[in-house]
Amino acid sequence: MSTVKRKGIVAGVLIAGIATATISTGLKAQDPKEGPGKDLFVQRCHTCHELNTVTVQRLSGNDWRVIVERMIQNGAQLTESESEQIIAYLTKMYGPEPAPSSASAH
Repeated sequence: MSTVKRKGIVAGVLIAGIATATISTGLKAQDPKEGPGKDLFVQRCHTCHELNTVTVQRLSGNDWRVIVERMIQNGAQLTESESEQIIAYLTKMYGPEPAPSSASAH
């Protein structure tokens, strides 16, 4: 199986899992967390998605990269720099480790 096809399958499974987790668990929608890249994430991703579809996830940087690359293949208008900013934001704020709280940032 080619790498491209495998990435497509992984991205499809991840996206289906996101939708299923959101619907089946009734996870509470939340506003995107503050951090570098938030505005770009909101601007670029909200055109096609409800943001809570993303903000309830805890994915690795590699998983976020696969999803962002898949969105670009599906027509998302992102430069390489913008996609890197969004991936960094998603990994930091919605990665496997809890995002830093605003209280600890002071």
